[in-house]
Amino acid sequence: MDKYSSVKISDVSKLAGVSVATVSRVINNTCFVNPETKEKVLKAVEELAYEPNLSARNLRRNTSGAILVIAPNMTNPYYSNIIKGISETARKYDCSTFVCSTDGDKEQELELLKILDNRRADAAIILATNIDNDEILPYVKKYPVVFCSEYNPALNIDRVSIDNYQAAVEATEYLIGLGHRNVGMMSSENDYISTELRKQGFLDACKKHGIKNAEKNIVYASKDYSFSSARSLAKKIFSKKNHIDALFCISDILALGAIYGARECKLEVPEDVSILGFDNLEYSEMMVPQISTVNQPCYKLGEAAMERIQDKLNNPESEPKVEILKHRLVVRGSTSKI
Repeated sequence: MDKYSSVKISDVSKLAGVSVATVSRVINNTCFVNPETKEKVLKAVEELAYEPNLSARNLRRNTSGAILVIAPNMTNPYYSNIIKGISETARKYDCSTFVCSTDGDKEQELELLKILDNRRADAAIILATNIDNDEILPYVKKYPVVFCSEYNPALNIDRVSIDNYQAAVEATEYLIGLGHRNVGMMSSENDYISTELRKQGFLDACKKHGIKNAEKNIVYASKDYSFSSARSLAKKIFSKKNHIDALFCISDILALGAIYGARECKLEVPEDVSILGFDNLEYSEMMVPQISTVNQPCYKLGEAAMERIQDKLNNPESEPKVEILKHRLVVRGSTSKI
C-alpha cells in the first residue's frame, strides 16, 4: 500500500499544529484563516500528499460535484471540441462532467434531465435539444442550466453561442464577392436555431445583392450533418446541366461530402465550383483543397459555458446572460474567383 493512501485530515492537522476544523477551512476556503496558519496547513498538505475526499464533502453539502452535459452526437468533432472546453474548465473547479449523447432523441433528453432531480448532477449544459419549452422550464427554475451553441430564443435562459446569422451573411457575401451569381446552400433537416439563422442570413445576403430565387438553390442534408447525405445531395446538384457555381454548406462535414460529390461529377474544386464550409474543424485543413470555412471557437464556447455554470452555482439568483463569441471567415483553397 502506498504510504500516503491512508493519510487523513487529522494527520494534516497534527503536522501543521492546528485543529482539524482549521485544516477544513483552509481546504474548502470557507472562512478567513490567518495567512501564516494557512501556509502551515498548505505545507503539511503538500508534505503528506493529502487529497481531500471530494465525494464525502459533496455528500455533506448535498451536492454531487458533477455537471451534466447533453450532446446530440459526440462523434461529431464540432461537439467533441466544445465538450473538451467544458471538461477541461470543469477540472479547474474540481468538478466532474457527466457527458451524455442522445442522437437528438427527445425522450432520452428528458430522461437525462432527471439526473438533476436525483442529485447525480448539480447543473446542466445543453448543446442541443428537442425538448419543448414547458418541459424544460421546471428544470431551469430549480437548477443552473446553460445552453451552449444551440438554444431556444423564446426562453430567457443563459446561453453561449456565435452570431450565426451574421456569420452566414458574411460567408454568402464572400462567395458573391468572388463573382458567383448562381449560389446555393446546403442546409440540414434539423430544427436547430443555428440552422434557421444561417439559412436566413444566406437568403438576406442574396436578396441584398440582387440574386433572385435563392431559396430554390437550398438543399437539405440529414439532421446529423452526415457526410453520406451531403455527398449524395452534391451528386444530384452538380449533375444538372446549369448547376450552381458556389455552395455554402452549414458544416465542414457537409462541405467535405459536397467536395467528394462534385468530384464524382467530374468537377474540380475550386476551378469549376467554390465550396465553403462552417465550423473550421481540424480536418478542414487535411484535404486538398483545404476547405474555406467560418471559424467557430468551439473550445471557447465550452469554456464559457462552464464558467457561466460556475457563476450560476455561486450566484443562483443572478439574471440570465447571453454571451456571443466572435466568428471569423477563413479563406483557403476550396473557393476562388470566377
